[in-house]
Amino acid sequence: EMIEHNLKGMKQQLAKFLKFEDEGNGAVMVNNADWFKDMNLFTFIRDVGKHITVNYMMAKDSVKRRLEGDSGLSFTEFCYQLIQGYDFYYLWKNKNCLVQMGGSDQWGN
Repeated sequence: EMIEHNLKGMKQQLAKFLKFEDEGNGAVMVNNADWFKDMNLFTFIRDVGKHITVNYMMAKDSVKRRLEGDSGLSFTEFCYQLIQGYDFYYLWKNKNCLVQMGGSDQWGN
């Protein structure tokens, strides 16, 4: 329920800038749970993790800032860049997505 509520709120905010109702070329909002729900951790690590090095991930400004800060960086947060990168790959491959909108933490994915 909370996820659906949050998705509805995000869509309302984005609708100020994007046209969701345009057929053929309108904005589309998706939930990555749709393609991750059947993928287990080991499959993800094997198929996705092998394409990126820890050195590359550590070089990201968003990671460096968190490591230098007081709160640090959890393993979950560190791995999130893999999830974001795979999201865009999946959308490009399956939905012909050419543009992804997101925060500065997604610029390097």
